[in-house]
Amino acid sequence: MMRFLIISVFALIGLNSCKPFHLEGQQSTSIQDTVYNNYFSDYQQETLYRGRIDVYGKVITGLFVAKRINEDEHRMVFTSDFGNTLFDFTIKPGAFQVNYIMDELDKKFIVNILKKDFTTLVQIANPVNRRVDKGTVWGFESVFEQKYFLVDKENGQLNKIVIFSKYKPKVDFEFIRDKSNQLSAIEIVHHNIKLQIKLSI
Repeated sequence: MMRFLIISVFALIGLNSCKPFHLEGQQSTSIQDTVYNNYFSDYQQETLYRGRIDVYGKVITGLFVAKRINEDEHRMVFTSDFGNTLFDFTIKPGAFQVNYIMDELDKKFIVNILKKDFTTLVQIANPVNRRVDKGTVWGFESVFEQKYFLVDKENGQLNKIVIFSKYKPKVDFEFIRDKSNQLSAIEIVHHNIKLQIKLSI
């Protein structure tokens, strides 16, 4: 009997852990809308960030800048405090160009992760098909990708992007604001690999 109970408990735990991941909330509504990420949408704006990348125990710090070059193109450059280029990427729809990357980061799987992260970070228009009421924020689920967006109900600002797998969240993009409600930092945290990126103004 005891053996049967133990097996049953572990079976329930296994079933719960394999439950497909969904954006939960008080009320779910099917919609056809677009969530806009305007943090890197201004042609005139070129904000300098203090950058920190933690990747598998190695810490890389420096200065990061991302700029919208034209309608469909962004350029982002990360340099050391001494002005040496650590990476230089150009992002267009369906294209990611590595202009330069330092040897420590020049690994195929790391480049692919950075490609996905920074493409998500600068993608302006994001079609969504479901809205969930999560209290102070709306949760919107992406049409094309396993991704959702948390948008402040009061001011309409994007607070967070979450990329998820079938069963759990994989990457969090958090947009942090100061007391005057201005963007002060962006944090990208991976849950399945040892990689974190922090950009502070």
